[in-house]
Amino acid sequence: MITQPPQYTTALSLTHFSDTCDIPFQPVATSGTITIGGSFLLSDGSAFFIQDGINVGMIVWNTTTGDSATIVAVIGEKELSIDADIFPSGGDGYTIFSSPNPGCLIYVGQASDSRVKVTTQGGDVVVFYGLNSGAVLPVRVLRVWETDTSATSLIALW
Repeated sequence: MITQPPQYTTALSLTHFSDTCDIPFQPVATSGTITIGGSFLLSDGSAFFIQDGINVGMIVWNTTTGDSATIVAVIGEKELSIDADIFPSGGDGYTIFSSPNPGCLIYVGQASDSRVKVTTQGGDVVVFYGLNSGAVLPVRVLRVWETDTSATSLIALW
């Protein structure tokens, strides 16, 4: 019997890991540039967050730094409250993802001292040790933790 390799349809390079925020998943709800930075706020003078259907729980990605946060309140058309201070000043780009991560596989590009901490689709928090570059973690993942992760060049695969 010939076994076919898994076929992935979507991939996302993970440039930043978070102890509090899940990996974002397509599709993109909206994107733009921060007008004014602020503590735990996303402010965009040209946005229409309510009109665009932006909701609590969606993931925001700072496309300039790779940092991520979760929306905790829609304040108005131009402003959102988020759970992490990822936009301390204006001018950074952002993307808001409309769907929660259903669980992805993680490709490990560089396995420096080969350690990746994840939250699995089932809610378990585990650390994988001894990974080689080019490995794919054998479990569906919701989050890659910044704490206890040393591998780099990770890619989320769906």
